[in-house]
Amino acid sequence: MIPVLIWALISLNVAENDLDALYPDLEHSRTIYVTGEYIVCFCVSFRTLTLQCRFVPQFISMFSVIRLLCRDFYYIDMFKINSILFYCISFSALIFCFHPVCAGVVFPYYPRLGRYNLNFYDAERACHDQDAIVASFDQLYDTWRGGMDWCNAGWLSDGTVQYPINTPREPCGGKNTVPGIRNYGLRDKDKNHYDVFCFTSHYKGRFYYLIQPFKLTYDEAVRACQKDGAQIAKVGQMYAAWKLLGYDRCDAGWLEDGSVRYPISHPRRRCSPTEAAVRFSGFPDKKHKLYGVYCFKGHN
Repeated sequence: MIPVLIWALISLNVAENDLDALYPDLEHSRTIYVTGEYIVCFCVSFRTLTLQCRFVPQFISMFSVIRLLCRDFYYIDMFKINSILFYCISFSALIFCFHPVCAGVVFPYYPRLGRYNLNFYDAERACHDQDAIVASFDQLYDTWRGGMDWCNAGWLSDGTVQYPINTPREPCGGKNTVPGIRNYGLRDKDKNHYDVFCFTSHYKGRFYYLIQPFKLTYDEAVRACQKDGAQIAKVGQMYAAWKLLGYDRCDAGWLEDGSVRYPISHPRRRCSPTEAAVRFSGFPDKKHKLYGVYCFKGHN
């Protein structure tokens, strides 16, 4: 990651002279607009300046004025805009800001073994295996503000164990408590076992339900996707398609971890009537010939 940032900063420094012509009204603050998860701001070194930074990550587009202090190479700063956390690295007269949280989805996860079977390192592997990473507190907080309500505690990237509650009730901290994120605090990463909250934000490929004349066992589902030039989809890929693209399909299908799920963006009778959600049908016997399959074909 750092070499990429250095390359970007050096490359952008070459273009600094062109910015004077592009933004003549900004005497001490010059700006480059980029598409993606990045902001790049120029300022005069070792002065506190108001920088006009425009960021256009996927599904987010706003114009903000941020006050930052220009620092030496590799100084890390942080700031928030509308509860969205950004990290900044300074290099000479450049401030390079990036946002690892934008345009993504947090989802609770546990494997076929069942709930509360993951230590922290198992949790990291479980998220990675599903094309995701362990979620941060900021990511879980933003998801809770968006309405997430989940009564099973899960690991976060800082080693804490927490869970988000919007509808207080007895099994989830008590019905007389206020909504919030319940926090078990830091736990032993080796000895303690919980579920995990995963986060995925990239979607580079085609996620789809493979139409077949008959229902499939798990092994048949894997082969069907391979025959179609794809791979059986992962849980993170389903969540990304559902959240970022509004994917909607009322057919339960196998996924790579042996679970059966289906994504609903438009609630309707017999298809998640109360809310948009990725519905989970459990981990059935892989020999059961009862389901379809979701495939994923990545872009090379």
